[in-house]
Amino acid sequence: MSDTRWVRLTAVAGVLFVILIIVQGPVLGGRAPSLTSAPQKFFDYFDKHRGTVKASAALYGLAMSAVLVWATGLFCTLRKAEGGKAGLAVTALAGSVLAAAITVVSAAIEAATASRVGDLGQTAPACSTRSGSSFKVGSSSGCS
Repeated sequence: MSDTRWVRLTAVAGVLFVILIIVQGPVLGGRAPSLTSAPQKFFDYFDKHRGTVKASAALYGLAMSAVLVWATGLFCTLRKAEGGKAGLAVTALAGSVLAAAITVVSAAIEAATASRVGDLGQTAPACSTRSGSSFKVGSSSGCS
């Protein structure tokens, strides 16, 4: 692929990432409970917003795919700037891959929680209170 096409693809991936994050966050995200909210608020939020949480997770996955294409273009640019040696370029690419992987796992956990919140019934807040954290589902404290 020529350098011009690669630069264009990288730019399109960066713009696509920004658009997907804007749609995923403020548009679909709505007003999620804060980390200090009562467990019942988390349960109610996931119960009422199942579809949007799942759609948000899917858009997060697509956005991370776009950011990986962008990060590859950044890697190539940094490698050229370093005179053909990929010292800091490798660090930038590895950081981007790690951040994308963590984001996708986090989105998958949220989507799974939204999908299964109906199966939990009213036991989730009780389990959450017993385990001492803000919202644990199926924790090691015996809740399932």
